[in-house]
Amino acid sequence: MKNKLTINVITYNHKQYIAKCLDSLLCQKTDFGYIIRIFDDCSNDGTTEICREYAEKYPDLIQFFPNEINKGSTLNSIRSYKNIETPYYMFIEGDDYCCNDRKFQLQVDALDKNPDCSYCCHNARMQEEEELSEGFFPNLKPGKYTIDDISDSTLYFQSHLCSRVVRTDAISIDPDNPDYYLFDFTQAYDLFRRGNMIFLDDIMTVYVVTNYGMWTSLSIWSKIKTLSEAAFAYNEYTKGIFEKNLLNNFLIQINFAFAQKYCQKKEISETKTTISENRYLLWKLRIRKFKHYILPPIILDIGNIPRDLGRKLKKIKFKKKG
Repeated sequence: MKNKLTINVITYNHKQYIAKCLDSLLCQKTDFGYIIRIFDDCSNDGTTEICREYAEKYPDLIQFFPNEINKGSTLNSIRSYKNIETPYYMFIEGDDYCCNDRKFQLQVDALDKNPDCSYCCHNARMQEEEELSEGFFPNLKPGKYTIDDISDSTLYFQSHLCSRVVRTDAISIDPDNPDYYLFDFTQAYDLFRRGNMIFLDDIMTVYVVTNYGMWTSLSIWSKIKTLSEAAFAYNEYTKGIFEKNLLNNFLIQINFAFAQKYCQKKEISETKTTISENRYLLWKLRIRKFKHYILPPIILDIGNIPRDLGRKLKKIKFKKKG
């Protein structure tokens, strides 16, 4: 069968998880061929040896590209996007895994039927300490979404990187700003600049929270700093075409990060409801009682923009009625 899909597995010190990740890729049921490429960033915990064993066991399915020295997540990710010879690709980190053996088939079929779409994504679960959440990202109605659907709206459409299957010709890494395509938050917007999105309301991957990964190991303040820098820099880069949506999604991401750190798991599982209804997670997740003691003034001011605008609009309407 001709290969239609390339799966890029990015791994570093994932000894505890990499076998489950690779097994979930190898068990996929498709009517087309696919290739798995593993990019190991000089792991020192035994991950490299496990990956090499899999590559030797499945030489027709797995290609192994170990780094001789640790290059860091950015450079290791960039090299994974090069020399892809299939029309579609998928990106997954070695601690995440698929939970539906029809994932590849369903997403490739969707893209084959919708040539105007740059990528297809789906819902996903989060796993922390063996406990699985309900579906989180995103919580949308299944179907097609265009750049017009998000550029001037507060629609929450963000998805995990491992939930996306993307057209290879949609890859566009700016050498001066590579993080815009590598960072899942901004990559979602970048893909809309190259085509529409098709969403499948199926949970087909699991994002594992290890608490020592590139994102999960960050403190809450580092996450806020990373998100704010990415959002505001990307807004300037794209000349404000996604400004309204960027602000809304930036706030949701921050609120969710606070929820993960300070709220009970039961409360966090409710975020999918609040996201789908576009309500503020601070209230739903009971963070309001201490947000003024934790959030710096600039973040509070940004978060209050929609509220203040709403109050002004109400006053204007009241005056007109009077």
